[in-house]
Amino acid sequence: MGTEFSVHHSRKFIVCRVTEEITAPVARQVALGIEQFSEKTGIKPRLVDVREAMNTSSISGNYDLAYKDLEELQFDRANKAAVLVGADDSSHDFAITAVKNAGFNVRQFTDEAAAIAWLEED
Repeated sequence: MGTEFSVHHSRKFIVCRVTEEITAPVARQVALGIEQFSEKTGIKPRLVDVREAMNTSSISGNYDLAYKDLEELQFDRANKAAVLVGADDSSHDFAITAVKNAGFNVRQFTDEAAAIAWLEED
């Protein structure tokens, strides 16, 4: 899987960088990996960098991620998640909207500095 996890040098959030096409099974695996890495490090806020990963999941796959998969994985809705997308990439828009509408604290960014600033706010 083309996914890397790290702790940002500020130690205030984790970083998940995805470099492969995002299908429904890949999205679930990425979500699981994020949750496991978060538990391992004890750091809850996360930056998900998908600038090199096109979302090709179906509408129903994105909906299921938001309303079924994240619930099954017991994601805490209060945890901040900044999703960093390419400026010309709208393939993640529906998935992020669905996750937001499901009550999760997620925001979409095209500017990395803005995403980091939001994650580092108290």
